[in-house]
Amino acid sequence: MKCPCQSGYSYDNCCQALHLDQVIANSPEQLMRSRYSAYALSLGQYLYNTYHSEKQTGLTVDELEQWARATTWLKLEINQTTESTVTFTATYTEAGQLYQIQEHSRFTQEHGAWRYVDGDILVHQQLPKPKRNEKCPCGSLKKLKQCCGVRSNLL
Repeated sequence: MKCPCQSGYSYDNCCQALHLDQVIANSPEQLMRSRYSAYALSLGQYLYNTYHSEKQTGLTVDELEQWARATTWLKLEINQTTESTVTFTATYTEAGQLYQIQEHSRFTQEHGAWRYVDGDILVHQQLPKPKRNEKCPCGSLKKLKQCCGVRSNLL
């Protein structure tokens, strides 16, 4: 299986070791990609664990998993990275609607591991639903009906 973070690697050679706590992220981008994959795979415990400890208050693993299960993540694009930030654009569906979010995320190291602190949402918009014979919004260049249409509830 290809890794949901769209690194081009297989899941077992990319985010899986992070999700299994076998290794720690070596950069904010790697942590961000692993968190995107965790949302795509509904790994609420990993999402919770990778928040900065000060941001965990008020969060629950169940709520993170519920929201992750309610969404289908289609595409991730890394727009810019710095020593402690990542700006990304993600495309997802929720309740049969297509959305795109762009966020400037902040990360910090806590006890030697990168953690997500917070982010500024730059754009969050509902996109028009593609027709079944249009290109899939995941970026595969396949028609929606031959790609993510059924999985994403867009058909």
